[in-house]
Amino acid sequence: MPRNKSRKQTKPYPDFPLTFHAGSGQWCKKIRGRIVYFGTNPDAALRKYLDERDDLQAGRVPRPCGHSQDVDDECCQPDESSKVLCCFLIACRHAAALFDATKESLH
Repeated sequence: MPRNKSRKQTKPYPDFPLTFHAGSGQWCKKIRGRIVYFGTNPDAALRKYLDERDDLQAGRVPRPCGHSQDVDDECCQPDESSKVLCCFLIACRHAAALFDATKESLH
């Protein structure tokens, strides 16, 4: 019996860089031999792909928000509670790095 292909999705425009994965219903791209999923909404998936593309192609784990190392710049979450948590985690990461650097200079 043939499978129902009702989940077939067409690209928003011909040179759209992502592919629709019918099994998961998400937009994805094969990067460095691995399929990476970016979400179900084509516009949001494209934004996420563009934010993470350089890190993924270099073999790095993408930064949480995909921006620069400044705490204010990295806090790019859309809702306020996520932004607060993101900023807190980034500030903790920066504090830990500063503590490690200070500890190294004392020895």
